[in-house]
Amino acid sequence: MGQGHPDLSTTGVKLVIKSDVREPPYFRGDGTDKHTVHEWEEIMDVYLKKRGVPPQEYSQEIMSRLMGKARDIVKVTLRSIPSLRPTENPKLVFDILKQHFSEVTYSSMPLADFYNTLPLNGESPMDYWIRLNKAVDVADECLRRQGRNIEDPSHEVTMMLVKHCPDPTLASVLKCKTVEKWTANEIQEHLVEHQREA
Repeated sequence: MGQGHPDLSTTGVKLVIKSDVREPPYFRGDGTDKHTVHEWEEIMDVYLKKRGVPPQEYSQEIMSRLMGKARDIVKVTLRSIPSLRPTENPKLVFDILKQHFSEVTYSSMPLADFYNTLPLNGESPMDYWIRLNKAVDVADECLRRQGRNIEDPSHEVTMMLVKHCPDPTLASVLKCKTVEKWTANEIQEHLVEHQREA
């Protein structure tokens, strides 16, 4: 044996590497999905990063997890608009899916929709703040599809909360400075403090 190479026979040995990355569910877009298209996008993002999939293969991997109507719509859209290059911008696949399957309606006037997001009856300031943040994300996404964007979404949300705060006590605290002087961070701190006291 002592000729410099150990006598190790590897025939019949199987190396099984178990991955702790769970396969994401398929997205169908027919109402049977357990996740909204936005949740599914987050699940896929995590999956692609954990698997270490190279970005240029993202769109291929995303497409492989589509079935039925969702897959058909993406394929037809990409075939109909050859200028869309999902290998260069994999987010395009998600954008197509969201246009067709989002529970959020995409408006032709996204900013008007955002500025019409007023407090609901009995809504807490924190719930209103969360709703405003979601509304600004939707508005920004709609604008991006039109090739525009909201310059400072946090500032817009902050101004809306200061102007329309549903709680009179907190509203009077927020009136001690001009709207422009507030930051999202300060508002968040006040909201957490207010919630603690409530």
